[in-house]
Amino acid sequence: MTVSNYLAKVYPTAASRYEMGESATSSALFDGLHFYYDHGCDQLAKCGPPGVMLRNLYRRLLPCRINLDQPPPHSCLARHAAFSPPWVQRLLAQGWAEVEHRAFGIPLPLRGKLAPTSASDFMDSGAASMWYVYRRGSGIFYKLGRVKAAPGKNVMLASLLLEAAANESAAANLDLSWRAVVTRAGLFDPALPTAGLNQDASRIVAAAAGTSSCAELGLRACRCFYVLGDEWDDALIWLARKLRYDTLFFSATLLGRGYNCSTPDQTIFDTAYPEFVDLRVLAPRWTVEQEHGVHRYLQNDTNFTHVHRWRKKKLLAERWVEQIRGSDVLSMRDPENLEDEASAKPCNFSVTERTLRCEGHVSAEWPWAPWWRMCGIVMCGYTMGGWVALPWGNGSVG
Repeated sequence: MTVSNYLAKVYPTAASRYEMGESATSSALFDGLHFYYDHGCDQLAKCGPPGVMLRNLYRRLLPCRINLDQPPPHSCLARHAAFSPPWVQRLLAQGWAEVEHRAFGIPLPLRGKLAPTSASDFMDSGAASMWYVYRRGSGIFYKLGRVKAAPGKNVMLASLLLEAAANESAAANLDLSWRAVVTRAGLFDPALPTAGLNQDASRIVAAAAGTSSCAELGLRACRCFYVLGDEWDDALIWLARKLRYDTLFFSATLLGRGYNCSTPDQTIFDTAYPEFVDLRVLAPRWTVEQEHGVHRYLQNDTNFTHVHRWRKKKLLAERWVEQIRGSDVLSMRDPENLEDEASAKPCNFSVTERTLRCEGHVSAEWPWAPWWRMCGIVMCGYTMGGWVALPWGNGSVG
């Protein structure tokens, strides 16, 4: 498998150019990828079955160690809050990002399924359309649209709150709606209730920078003592939609050893991963209804504290998926000419496979099971034993 043949399979809309032969441009593109379709080895080499290998983007950020026996501030959290490497800025300037998506969330493991059986199973639970992981080299491009970026959930939400507060024409109404949304969801300690857009932003920033814990700030539903948990997603997504964003980009979502870092000896963030949240909805009125705690597209519409756990209704999920398939939200493109609409092809993906696969693309040939061949879980660099050194150079990729 030569570089040119490999790139032709991953980027079929530019296959004719890559198949012409090797070039310095092709080699440079290949060297910059951090997601590779591994074609495996012959039986003598005993390398195992084909799968996907990943490279890491966070060598200068991680691991992040917090000693809870020491008083704050915790410098590694401040370093994370300020994380803005060059690859993030280049990605945002492109307007397109290569992604992967895995249908491995609630309730698939509980049901013991090996694969989803419907659009409802395939789509992520909760209020967003879908959550994608950034993987330069997947060959499947996601259209960012109007995008807002931040290293993690704390900084993202604080930034949205400050943006809403600065909107002179709508700030008062947004402030009242925000207070209603977070109070209904029980996201603030009643002893330290929401204080509105600006003051809530300041409290969340304090947690992001590691100067005060969530408990001290009256912030509920946090994991690892400082990071806003999934229970905040509904309020976050609602506010971003009100501010007319299409996409949220978390460049470094932190994962701790033991997801919630529930004991003081589990205070290491081993790795991070970059993820996109597609905020586009099937029906515009859903955003208005979401403000009032109504999610008619979810299977359960009454539990305000666990909206992130509920799957989409089957029929609405099918319509939602058809909308995505019929748009340019996901497509196959020429990586060296992303704006070329004439050569771009839509990603007609299956909803009965765990991984995002497009017809006519190498992704459709891959079994899902070996995808974590080099990693403990989907986010490379993390195993159940902790941080691992990866064998692909110095990590300055992307």
